[in-house]
Amino acid sequence: MTQKEKENYIRDKISFWQQILKLENWEIDFKIIDKLKIESPYANIEILWDAQKAIVEISERCPDEELDISIIHELAHIVTHPIAMFAEDIISELCEQKTQRILKNEINLKEENAVGKLSKAFLELDSVKKISKNNQ
Repeated sequence: MTQKEKENYIRDKISFWQQILKLENWEIDFKIIDKLKIESPYANIEILWDAQKAIVEISERCPDEELDISIIHELAHIVTHPIAMFAEDIISELCEQKTQRILKNEINLKEENAVGKLSKAFLELDSVKKISKNNQ
């Protein structure tokens, strides 16, 4: 896939999954970057909650076959992360510093796990839908 084809593909997939995840009121853009800011194999998302804007960062090393799952995964964070933020706020109010760090880390791990499972499920459903459509 050429760079231009990859950019068009990413743009189309973000738009598609944005509709599926009911994020139509969000302004979501992307950029292909050399190095991600966090330890993630292929993608990251930067979210501006108050403005309802997000930028999906895709590593230029992301293989074409990982683009779909990476895009779905990052967009799913927009849906799930408010729950984690709410829990972290409560923990900040009720727990001492050491306990806060432990619990916040656990919440992040649980959110990442849930987002990973949801992303795989959405991708699998999309594949089944395509197969079903082709068999008609």
